[in-house]
Amino acid sequence: MTSKLSELLLLRIFSVYLCCVKNIFRILLAIYAILILALSVAPSWGIDNLQAQNQAIRIDYILHALAFLVIPLFAFIASGYSCTTKQWFYYLTIATLLAIGAEFIQIVTPTRTFNPFDVLSNLFGLSVGILSARIWCRRRIQKQKQNPNT
Repeated sequence: MTSKLSELLLLRIFSVYLCCVKNIFRILLAIYAILILALSVAPSWGIDNLQAQNQAIRIDYILHALAFLVIPLFAFIASGYSCTTKQWFYYLTIATLLAIGAEFIQIVTPTRTFNPFDVLSNLFGLSVGILSARIWCRRRIQKQKQNPNT
């Protein structure tokens, strides 16, 4: 009886913890989306090229990809470590619209210019993030199958 009670208590503590983590990451996702939109209309910082061995590397494409790479990972945590829920797909739909919309906003922003390669960089980062989250999800499922009591 005591072990059953302690097991139920631990399960309850874990569910409260998971709920708190989900809510924190939902808030972080919203803040991050607002930050991306704000940066897409702010004047450019002039970070375009990185000189490496007499070749210019477009560092802004790398920054675009990195900025959108973390969104699916945050969405995965915010949806309760599940990449099959409707909520996760909802987050990814919003992220895709953000990846495209953040660049199209620059058409009407006088201090910025629209670049279709930025859209591709955003979508590339988003795709890598989705793939990473799916791998993380599968590893979690495999680990749960191997250790069903944990």
